[in-house]
Amino acid sequence: MAARFEIRKRRGGQFHFVLIGGNNQVVATSENYTTKARCQRGIEAVKRVASDAPVRDMDTTPDRPAAARRGRTTASAPAHPGKEPTATPARRRSTR
Repeated sequence: MAARFEIRKRRGGQFHFVLIGGNNQVVATSENYTTKARCQRGIEAVKRVASDAPVRDMDTTPDRPAAARRGRTTASAPAHPGKEPTATPARRRSTR
């Protein structure tokens, strides 16, 4: 089976999409969108740009990705089969 995108509605009325692999496991989740149309445009953008996107390894600290160190939201893949990931704001490190 080929990979597929699923559009899901959250309790607050916002939408997000999930990319499901051929093995029915979650590959990635998106940010939240205020409308279904914007969510659909997000899917189209991923389809358009990701097929030939280069991979750049930004891991300079083993326990935290570079985007998290900058306070950005990061998409994640499931650590355990069957467990769906969520896109959550990265935690900021204490300056103490």
